[in-house]
Amino acid sequence: MLCLLLGVVVAVGMPKAGWLPGAAIAAVESSAPSAGGEQLEHQGIVQYGVGAYLQAIASWEQAIARYRADGDWSGLARTLSNLSLAQQHMGQWSAATAAIEEALSLLQTHDGARGQAELWAQVLNCEGNLRYGLGQMPAAIVAWEQATEAYGAADNLIGALQSQMNLALALKAAGFYQRAQEQLAEVVEQLRSQPDSPLKASALQRWADALRLVGRLDVAETALSESLALSQTLHADAERAATLLSWGNTKRIGGDMESAQDFYQQAIALERAPSATRILAQLALLNLQVQQQQWAAAQTLWPPLARDLQQLTSSHQNLYHRINLAISLLQINQGNPDRPPLAWRSIAEILAETASQAEELGDRLGQSYALGYLGSVYEQTQQPATAQTLTEQALTLAQGMNSGEAAYLWQWQLGRLLKQQGHNASAITAYGESIQTLKSLRSDLATVKADVQFSFRENVEPVYREFVSLLLTTDSGQEPTPAKLAQARDVIESLQLAELDNYFQEACLQGQPVSIDQLEARSAVLYPIILGDRLELILSLPQGQFRHYSRSIAAPELEALIQQFRQNLVILSRRNYLASAQQLYDLLVRPAIADLRANNVKTLVFVLDGDLKSIPMAALHDGQQFLIEEFAVALSPGLQLISPQPLEQQQLTILTAGLTEGRQGFAPLSYVEDEIAQIRSILPTGSSLVDESFTKPAFRSQVETTQFPVVHIATHGQFSSNLDNTFLLAWDDVIQGDELSRLLQDNTNNPQQVIELLVLSACQTAAGDQRAALGLAGFAIKSGARSTLASLWSVNDAATSELMALFYRELVKPQTTRAGALQMAQLSFLANPATRHPLYWAPFVMLGSWL
Repeated sequence: MLCLLLGVVVAVGMPKAGWLPGAAIAAVESSAPSAGGEQLEHQGIVQYGVGAYLQAIASWEQAIARYRADGDWSGLARTLSNLSLAQQHMGQWSAATAAIEEALSLLQTHDGARGQAELWAQVLNCEGNLRYGLGQMPAAIVAWEQATEAYGAADNLIGALQSQMNLALALKAAGFYQRAQEQLAEVVEQLRSQPDSPLKASALQRWADALRLVGRLDVAETALSESLALSQTLHADAERAATLLSWGNTKRIGGDMESAQDFYQQAIALERAPSATRILAQLALLNLQVQQQQWAAAQTLWPPLARDLQQLTSSHQNLYHRINLAISLLQINQGNPDRPPLAWRSIAEILAETASQAEELGDRLGQSYALGYLGSVYEQTQQPATAQTLTEQALTLAQGMNSGEAAYLWQWQLGRLLKQQGHNASAITAYGESIQTLKSLRSDLATVKADVQFSFRENVEPVYREFVSLLLTTDSGQEPTPAKLAQARDVIESLQLAELDNYFQEACLQGQPVSIDQLEARSAVLYPIILGDRLELILSLPQGQFRHYSRSIAAPELEALIQQFRQNLVILSRRNYLASAQQLYDLLVRPAIADLRANNVKTLVFVLDGDLKSIPMAALHDGQQFLIEEFAVALSPGLQLISPQPLEQQQLTILTAGLTEGRQGFAPLSYVEDEIAQIRSILPTGSSLVDESFTKPAFRSQVETTQFPVVHIATHGQFSSNLDNTFLLAWDDVIQGDELSRLLQDNTNNPQQVIELLVLSACQTAAGDQRAALGLAGFAIKSGARSTLASLWSVNDAATSELMALFYRELVKPQTTRAGALQMAQLSFLANPATRHPLYWAPFVMLGSWL
């Protein structure tokens, strides 16, 4: 329920004074500081350089008075800019704003044509720093864009590159990750021709940060390795510390928590690391320790960190540091309810003080987060009325800033609080608004997956599940109304869509509701929904009818049963799969069986939830027979994502492709040649690519130039919950999942000529990957094919070849549906003693259109 703001903490640090303020000041220092204003200006520069900011302010204020008296507008503008920088360091934001605005006004009055480009660049650079410090990212972006242009006009390449790096910081903070990455890639490329410098090391590190945020972890690690080596050679400890921190974040995204912790600790231990970077590393380490439930280590780390944060001046970045500390303390208290490390009151005081500072700074979004998490403290301490008031204030601020990322959190929190107080109707409204806000954030949430603190399963998925639970909970044990059942179904379908967005890291799938009463009259769709303490079932019948069933079982118990069933199925020597097959049948199907039979349903379509995606529904058993013996079975990622259409009864043209020989360490598939030969005897029209002819260019050429309603690929492949680990094997190379999707979509540009059926006969879901079936579903949808036939685990190629031939023989029969053809092939295997074990026939699943 707590969404960490460490995206700000880890990814966005204050620009380094040596480059932004320092470089700007050095660039405009008077060449002859001998008297009057110039002498005082130079004195302030020396004081600023050693961190004596109050003395620098005093010197520059005297210099400003001299320049005013002398009518030296350029010296006045330059010194006002420097004064603003020192005031920003001291948290004097109103004064800093007034100083920079006067400097800009002087330039516009006396140099509207921008003849003094270097001076314009310094003032604009300072303005960018000011706006960034205040959290005004759009204004910071504009200022640094103009500063970069001014440095270019002044032929100051290094100044332009420094300003461009700062621009990338603001773009990243505003969520424009790809633009930030492109800006930094350009800076790195230009710096390659320059001598080695701390600036080059930092550019590589910041580029790596941006690469991480767009999911390019391998390239990011290469850049970090180069940055670290360079900073060590140059003894540039500030850059080295920033690189160690960034590498920790990258390792964390890649799932290597041990290495991440080690990098964070190295950054903290570096003696000459800037205090700001050390604090960032400590916050990141604390968050990781909380995530890993390393409570003792976390309780050791947070007290000195809290003391350090208390000494910081008030600024946009420091506000978020304090908020993130409070969030980690909230989580530690929740994880150790018997031994909380800090009184709830103390956490509340941190957040209340932060909210007050945010208000003084005019940072309404920071104020929203502080108030919202303060509401969470009151929620945890069972004071819902006060929590509600604070949450409503936070929501008003977030909506006023048009910040959906914050608004959905407070709408969600408000829903929980209203439910806690028994106001279920109002709670439903609040949850519904949170879901609508999440839908409006589809692109942002998909992209932010790569940030180290954001967890879809922790920060988004629970909103949908809690909402469904609320919709299906009624007073006095009454059944939910049909309207609530329909709404619950739509919510769980929206969750399926959001999961796929998160998987692809882009909002690439468009959902369009399809009514079950528009579909074939003998089909029904069953939605199992896994909640914390129970399993809910919603059955959509033809003619728009709904049925609801509920079974009491804790989610961990159900997940253990699912894993046991899967493990028993994939080992031929085991016959004890029947016990778990019957338990799962009793939970998933038996409650609905009377309604299914009463409506003469012949095809049962499952929209599966969570770990249920990893097991074959066809192998569920009622004690007398397998489910496949009574129903054709299909899977769907949701009726919003597919448009079920009957298979066109026409001469089907097929593209077959496959490998028989071993390639790149994969074993030979000796029966693939026979498999393709049998298929081509049934569907003789089309093209075939086998072994040496099945190359990426040849496959691309076929799908780009010829329309194939059926594409059959018989080669090694894997589907994973990590998109980067989803692939198919061609003769010359690996075809990554997203690359194959793009190729197949090129074949479906004409809606009248879609791929009716995609068959992946030798692929499997990744071993040990609990969510690998998400990769299968995602690929099936993004490929553009109406339906996909694939397998959940590897089956020996002789059995696969035989089942594929049986499937196609059934498919070409008149009035046969895709799911019906697969059912008949599986029943043939079931009737054969040699292939009766579900290991041989159960893993094959039909995804998408079942008609």
